[in-house]
Amino acid sequence: MKNLRISNIKFQISNFKSKFIGNCKLEIRNCKFQRAFTLIELLIAITIIAILIGAGTYTWMNGQMKGRDGRRKEDLKQVQSALELYAHENGQYPNANSNNIQCNTSDGDTTVIFWGNEFKCGTPMSTTYMQKLPSDPIGPINYKYYPVADTRGKIANYVIWSTLENTSTTNPDYCIGISCFAKLIQQLPICMNDTPNYCGYQGMDPKYHYFVINP
Repeated sequence: MKNLRISNIKFQISNFKSKFIGNCKLEIRNCKFQRAFTLIELLIAITIIAILIGAGTYTWMNGQMKGRDGRRKEDLKQVQSALELYAHENGQYPNANSNNIQCNTSDGDTTVIFWGNEFKCGTPMSTTYMQKLPSDPIGPINYKYYPVADTRGKIANYVIWSTLENTSTTNPDYCIGISCFAKLIQQLPICMNDTPNYCGYQGMDPKYHYFVINP
């Protein structure tokens, strides 16, 4: 009887081993192993990521640059409005001192207004024409105001110069060298006779690429 039980136990163990091993082999055959990336594949992936990052950075920087140029143009428009208020009250546009606006009111005020400061003139009672003159978003090259007097000595015109960061030839607002001079004398012919400075042009100054004149 004992021998029969032992035989049954051995048979069950043997049968279990056979099923277990067989199942394991079957499962191993059915398993799909994922292979690791090769070095070339990793290098390709890294290169693609670097290109995408570079393209994104360029797009972001280009957008920032165009944004600053847009602000410069808007700054000059605001200064134009302030200068019109000044001319309406004083009969002419202000003078200039080292590219800055200088008061020339009838009461004798000759205060120099630096870019970034309040634009007010008059003594003893002053008039504020602009709470704060703008200055270039990043500098160090600031805006340049240049008054243009007529034959009577009255300042009847002006030119405000600015630099631009977008120096692409496809930018319609950008000019440099002789192209700036041609555009300037087309809009303000009197500048041709304003030697030697030519309304702030001063011989192809490469720092300034954009200008506005009085309306």
